[in-house]
Amino acid sequence: MTSIRRSLFALVVIAALVATSVALAAKPGDWQDKKHGLTFGVSTNGKRLTFIDWTCKDETLAKGFKPGKGPKIRRRGRFSFEGKALPFKNGGPGEPRKIEISGRFRKRNGKPRAVGTLDTKGCRDVKFRAKPAPAGQG
Repeated sequence: MTSIRRSLFALVVIAALVATSVALAAKPGDWQDKKHGLTFGVSTNGKRLTFIDWTCKDETLAKGFKPGKGPKIRRRGRFSFEGKALPFKNGGPGEPRKIEISGRFRKRNGKPRAVGTLDTKGCRDVKFRAKPAPAGQG
């Protein structure tokens, strides 16, 4: 009986370590891809996205999430979101548009990176490579 308990305990410990590994890959704070005008935030615990800002052509698509309600960062650092975002053009909001973002966090040459794709009607699909934003920027 005790060997079964030890086995179950070992499985629980391993599962907990795997769950925390996601938080290590997704560094909290702002991430940005200057080339494609993308900025998004990762919560302080590293498990959810907090906002998405994407500048496409002459407008900015913005989507914010309530604390604890943003898209989850899943196993192996994967994330995705499909929903409405507000376009801002000339300072005023427009009609909400569908936006799709999917990607994953990973380390490349020892540095944290986020790679994935962005899509919305009216803008061409973008493959992004984001890195943590410098402190004080975002």
